[in-house]
Amino acid sequence: MTRSPRLSVFATVLLTGILTLFGTTASTAATPYAFAVIGDVPYGSAQISAFPSYISKINADTGVRLVSHLGDISSPLNCSSSYYANVRSRFDLFADPLVYTPGDNEWADCWRATTGAGAPLSKLATLRSVFFPAPGTSLGATRIPVTAQSGYPENVTFAAGSLTFAAFHAVGSSNDLVPWYGASSPSAAQTAEVTSRIDAAARLITDAFTRARAAGSRAVVLITQADMFIPSQGSAYKSGFQKIVQTIASQSLSFAKPVFLINGDTHSYRSDKPLTLSSWRSYYGITSSVSNLSRITIMGGTSEWTRFTVVSTSSVLQWQRIPS
Repeated sequence: MTRSPRLSVFATVLLTGILTLFGTTASTAATPYAFAVIGDVPYGSAQISAFPSYISKINADTGVRLVSHLGDISSPLNCSSSYYANVRSRFDLFADPLVYTPGDNEWADCWRATTGAGAPLSKLATLRSVFFPAPGTSLGATRIPVTAQSGYPENVTFAAGSLTFAAFHAVGSSNDLVPWYGASSPSAAQTAEVTSRIDAAARLITDAFTRARAAGSRAVVLITQADMFIPSQGSAYKSGFQKIVQTIASQSLSFAKPVFLINGDTHSYRSDKPLTLSSWRSYYGITSSVSNLSRITIMGGTSEWTRFTVVSTSSVLQWQRIPS
């Protein structure tokens, strides 16, 4: 039977309207949402020079719609304002939205920097002014709106690809509880900064799960620099991360859907479920096994990047290490 041209046009318009209503189109509906994660880059002059080429390879992946940088942008440490600006200009080369969370090399360790040494709190203020001048928006050439936390513009939540994302500021060096200037213990100013930032991270994580429940998100993705599961650490390490890990554990159990914690920091790839282990639960004071929490530590550097893809199965995310 010959189909009426008017009916064909009507059907096309109706289908387009339905797809638009649900926030997609026929072409994007067939393309899984993917995002790239990098960190510990660029380190040194050679990586600074190679960074644009590294970025272009990620840009060439047309499936990637977001990039996350997990902090640490220099080694040997360079805490000068000009260096911050140099790296920021390279961040703008990313074609996709870029969400960046700082590492300890950017500010907490700046008292021992090779170049641009200075007081950590002063360096943190400068870092925020360079990388987060307009709270509520991502970096990158194509920017997206994010919900920034008051007083902590680097702490953000946003939704994409049926997921709820949260980037929170937690860093290596025991979340900045390694005493500045080689002192025997942290100063009052250092302790106050750490305590306030830990509380802010816990609030942000809780808020992210609240948003995920309200939105019906398939999973929550938590992004931070610090590796909070390094064996054989001292009391400062535990103090730096215990409240954050306990918050992640309780919120994950309540959420009862997949939760992914993605971190950098330790320069060694790892994928595990740390809070199913009695050793880590005992260490952080967590009673129940948290089997829906997966932790992925990326390798970092310019030799590879990690690609995460949203899949239709119950696992929600798959990831692969991409040689650069």
